[in-house]
Amino acid sequence: MKPTAENLRHNRGSKIGAGVAIDRSIFNFWAQRRREPVEVKAGDRFCRRRRDKVLETASVMELRPDPLGIPHVHFRLTFEEPAIGRVEGGKRVLALNSFVEAYHQRLS
Repeated sequence: MKPTAENLRHNRGSKIGAGVAIDRSIFNFWAQRRREPVEVKAGDRFCRRRRDKVLETASVMELRPDPLGIPHVHFRLTFEEPAIGRVEGGKRVLALNSFVEAYHQRLS
């Protein structure tokens, strides 16, 4: 087939279509992983169990936006493991979305 403007337009369109299909499949995968919105406020406690069986507990101290307006969670972190007991991990800060992704299990 001889390359013509029409063929090039057609081929370019199919490549773009394939790219859009891939982008949509990646979006669908990402969207499926999203959790329900989580309310985070001062005084809340969240935890996660690491691969090495250490329990990390995050105690929320406050929420406040950074200079760009992105909400950040300021929290204290503790580590617990039967062999070592409880160890204070100090103060940490994470963007709200990152915090919720990392510490999604709320403690009562």
